[in-house]
Amino acid sequence: MDPTLRIEVSQVKEKGQLDLKGLLATEALDPFSAEARLLGPVAVELRAFWQEGNVGLEGRAGGDWELQCCRCLKKVPARFGVALDALIEEPGTVIEGLEEVRQTLLLAVPTQTYCRPDCRGLCPSCGADRNEKDCGCVITPPSRFKITKRGKPDA
Repeated sequence: MDPTLRIEVSQVKEKGQLDLKGLLATEALDPFSAEARLLGPVAVELRAFWQEGNVGLEGRAGGDWELQCCRCLKKVPARFGVALDALIEEPGTVIEGLEEVRQTLLLAVPTQTYCRPDCRGLCPSCGADRNEKDCGCVITPPSRFKITKRGKPDA
């Protein structure tokens, strides 16, 4: 597969559709994201088709990435599979399919990832990973009524 995924619009127009299938190296998509790191090549199946003067792109991309738990900050490997669906209006002579794949993957990165559903996170006092050991810190949540204790009028 062409690592740049350059799609010639004239070929799509002439043939009606163009199918692309293969693996994209992680280097082709770098720099990827601060929230996720690709762990290997990304499998891509892409179909470009001509539709009333526009070029449509549809397909799938899948692979493995490494995310970070939002509670304990551990690295979490995960599989992904995302659908790609785009319509390029008034296309020029070449479409950069790689950029379409990159944008679709960036939108698919989860906003919150957990290493496990019951992750206890880091201790806000000493920073210990509470999944590994109980640090013994006593955390007292701030009282919502503390403001009413100050400036209490005398009766």
